[in-house]
Amino acid sequence: MAGKIKGSSKLAKSAKKENNNKEHLNLIKPRKSTALKAFRLYENDLQCLHKVAEKMNEASHRHVSETAVIRALLVLGTKTSPEKLIKALRETI
Repeated sequence: MAGKIKGSSKLAKSAKKENNNKEHLNLIKPRKSTALKAFRLYENDLQCLHKVAEKMNEASHRHVSETAVIRALLVLGTKTSPEKLIKALRETI
């Protein structure tokens, strides 16, 4: 009958050494969590959005979604002067 082996192996010793040496490697950067925001638009706003998306699809060689149109409008809004944005806001009221 075989009993327990009382000696220790080289493999067991190296595994213990590796457990004590805890190196932390950041190979993958954690992604930023996205915060989703929902907006409610009136019917005429949805129609305008659809028209803008159609115009962009005619000018583009690939399909442009309405979400992409909203993103593009946000970029334009950051480059536009606040006075022009206020003027456009007054036109919507």
